[in-house]
Amino acid sequence: MEIFTLKEYLNPKLKKIWSNYYSYDNPIAPMFPESVVKNEVLFLSLNPSLPPFVKDVENGFTQSNPWRFLNSRISYEENESVPHFKKFFKIQKEISENWTFLDLLYLRKSKQLDIENSYKAENERNFILEQAKLTLDLIAEIKPKLVIVANSFTEKIIHDKKQTIFNFNASLDNDFVYRYENIPFITRESKFLGSRFWDSEKNKDRYENMINEVQRVLKIVNKTRP
Repeated sequence: MEIFTLKEYLNPKLKKIWSNYYSYDNPIAPMFPESVVKNEVLFLSLNPSLPPFVKDVENGFTQSNPWRFLNSRISYEENESVPHFKKFFKIQKEISENWTFLDLLYLRKSKQLDIENSYKAENERNFILEQAKLTLDLIAEIKPKLVIVANSFTEKIIHDKKQTIFNFNASLDNDFVYRYENIPFITRESKFLGSRFWDSEKNKDRYENMINEVQRVLKIVNKTRP
């Protein structure tokens, strides 16, 4: 397991983004976990949720105390984390792979609809896109084995062809694996994971299709990786 500590990498970049879009002194600080793991399956969601061990929202342009590392090598209960992550432990049992986690964004919003509404205004949309670009750069740095996009609005942002802040030029290779910067991504089959009803009977077929696609891609990837 190769740990990549995020504070030193992210804070200078986030300080620049936050200071470009906030004119007042004490905005809610950007939020992120203390670490991710390189070269593993990566689940990519939308925006951070405060875990139970965080009592206060931090203010400022940088985060002084990133959240505790989410460790897929111990149980969901041992992580003492929020219910959002429980689905990833369930998927882990089916794909037999350890995983790590990132959010596309670093701003704290309790409701996804608030982010969707912000995206309609040009200045706020650019604020969101600058964060997304940073995360895509980070993903290129940690080189996940596979990225599983776990939110439909995350998929919408990275596929937004009308913006010019980043170029998500992913395409299918000869094995029908969707790659960005040579990193496999699964988006279409997995984006329903952001729904509260991801594990409902209604989504049973989608869940099975996603597991099959993850297993297919991992089989290809594991053949070519050391």
